[in-house]
Amino acid sequence: MKSAEIVRYFEKNLGWVPDFADILSRYKPDTLESYFAMRSSVMKDTPQGGALPLKFKEILYVVLDSITNNTEGAIAHARAAIKAGAKTEELAEALIIMAMLTGMPRLEVVGTKAFRAAEEEEKKKKKKKK
Repeated sequence: MKSAEIVRYFEKNLGWVPDFADILSRYKPDTLESYFAMRSSVMKDTPQGGALPLKFKEILYVVLDSITNNTEGAIAHARAAIKAGAKTEELAEALIIMAMLTGMPRLEVVGTKAFRAAEEEEKKKKKKKK
């Protein structure tokens, strides 16, 4: 996939283009394309050959982005987790485990913002079903 397509992928699927993707697409597109090939190989859902369900991978992103204070990433992946079939209860448990191991500030600073985004996404998803 070419770098411009990768940027569009992030916009469409996460509603956000990470800064690194924007910069690499302009200055080192081959590096972005290599990164995305690796990302694509592990972000497959189980029916497509992934070992873990996509929803769990997105929850992992939320937890790791929360630990590293990447608020925008945590929010984007929280929404993606819900779209992939995660429930807010699953995300809540993952964030609680994260807080137990890394401290409550990680939950407060980023995790709660991601959780609120997940709640909003879940409400949208329920409305679409009706």
